[in-house]
Amino acid sequence: LIEVYPPPLPAVYTQIFPPLLNPVMWERSGNVPALVRLLQAYLQKQQVSGEQLQGVLGVFQKLIASKALDHLGFYILNAVVESVPSEALQQYLTNIHSLLCVRLQTSPTPKYTRAWVLFVCLFIDKHGTAVVMNSLDALQPGLFGMLLQQVVVPNFPSVQGQMEHKLVAVALAKVLTECPNLVADWGQLLGALVAYIGSQGENGVEDDGEAGFESGYSAAFAQLHYSRKKETDPLPGVVPGQFLVGEIKKLGLVDRVPLDVRQKLNL
Repeated sequence: LIEVYPPPLPAVYTQIFPPLLNPVMWERSGNVPALVRLLQAYLQKQQVSGEQLQGVLGVFQKLIASKALDHLGFYILNAVVESVPSEALQQYLTNIHSLLCVRLQTSPTPKYTRAWVLFVCLFIDKHGTAVVMNSLDALQPGLFGMLLQQVVVPNFPSVQGQMEHKLVAVALAKVLTECPNLVADWGQLLGALVAYIGSQGENGVEDDGEAGFESGYSAAFAQLHYSRKKETDPLPGVVPGQFLVGEIKKLGLVDRVPLDVRQKLNL
């Protein structure tokens, strides 16, 4: 009901939110998918800050530690990135990045790595490359560039799904055009991105099974197969290929584009 109720939410719904953050509610793993979907609905309908935001991030921290439930932790984190202004998030970013990077370094799985790449791309899409780069570099100088080269670039082609594909493509277009000197082989990554955008028609269809549930950017199913959630587009009206071409032209980068890629983009 919360998903379809227009904001602001009435008290009968908002009074359920604080108990939802009680750690006891999250102890049974079978309840977690439905709780995640409910928490996402709240985040989309009302602003959270202070103790409530800390509580939400506490749930994220609990889930991200589990290999079985880490993708659900990313669903919550992605909802926070979409709904909370970057200024309100600023004080928590160092701890968020630290938790994610420790797990990425010590016990990564293909599922976790894809989810992390998708989180970073959504973060860039919503708040800009500079915000993400500065928040990661605050943890360790040069960390953003290192993770871009060692994690994002090798793994972004494995992120599939219609919405996920769009989020990744637009984010990489922003990185390439907003920070062109950060990428060691700019032309090669641009070519890979153009191929990725072109593959959307082949591989960018929405999943109808559990694979989408485990690797998507939000909990479309949350194991409620009788009530599928309609995903909202975080980037309405944005077409990745058109966006990439527009940014290349706007920032005067046409001469840097390899000839074969320039032909594919009609530059």
